[in-house]
Parts: sequence; structure tokens; C-alpha cells
Amino acid sequence: MCAKDQSYAPLRVKAWIELGSQLRSRLVQPKFVWKIMQESEADYVVPSVSNVGVRKVELLDIMRVIEKDEIDRTTYPFAKRERSFILETLNETIMFEAASKGCRDKFCTGLKLCIARLGSKIVMGDYSVLDEFFSPFGTVDPGRPPSILRSPTQISA
Repeated sequence: MCAKDQSYAPLRVKAWIELGSQLRSRLVQPKFVWKIMQESEADYVVPSVSNVGVRKVELLDIMRVIEKDEIDRTTYPFAKRERSFILETLNETIMFEAASKGCRDKFCTGLKLCIARLGSKIVMGDYSVLDEFFSPFGTVDPGRPPSILRSPTQISA
């Protein structure tokens, strides 16, 4: 996946959902996180705990996830329209590009459903939200998706 920002050239990134944390009577929200990958890093490398090149957006701060059908070529001259999507928050708009159209569609749908599920469980007062989206110890495995997003083969691995 590539992240594109108005001030930067396309960057190769690895993205994941970071579980929130339960700290006494306070909750730290789950986040959508992406790390800028170096050219030498392999695809299978799990991002380190280091915050170098890591950017985060709280899941409930994401206003829209939009598959792009039109792209402003003055801002994003090299973006591939059929593989790009926008992540929009109150403060910023970030363009990402997936490996394929199918990957983009699957990722956008999954992210939208994840945000909707989190919001719905919070509004309804469903305490199972703590089991699905929060960890009592913070994120132990950075880059590993929460259990609701993993397939049965990934869970057992």
C-alpha cells in the first residue's frame, strides 16, 4: 500500500489496526496505523515498536473512506485511479493506493465495517467492545490485526 500526501512523494507503507488500551478508568481509542517501510524491509517483516515513520489516526476520528473515481492530477500526478482511496479526518486528507482494485475494495469495506462496528457497540453500551477492540495491556503485537479481522488460519498461527 502507498500513502500519498501533498507534501511527499508516494511512500510504501504497511497498515494495521492497533487495539485500544484500558488504563484504570480511562480508555485509549483503537487506531488505524501505518508505518513507512524502507526499501530494504521485506513484506513479511512485522513493524517494530519504534515510532519512526509511524502515523496514527483514531478509528472514530475517521470521517470518510472513499474509493476514488477521479483524481486531481495536479496534486497526485502518478496515482492510479482504480487502486486509490482517500482517508478523511477532520484535520487531514490522506490518499492511499492499494496493490490492486480488489485489494482496495476489500480494505475499504473492511475498514468501514470495523469503524461502524466499534461505533455501534459504543453507542449501544455493549461491553463486548472491550474484548474486541481493547487490550488491558496495550498493543502487544504491533502490526497484527485484532481477532475480529483475522481469518481462522491467521488466528491459529
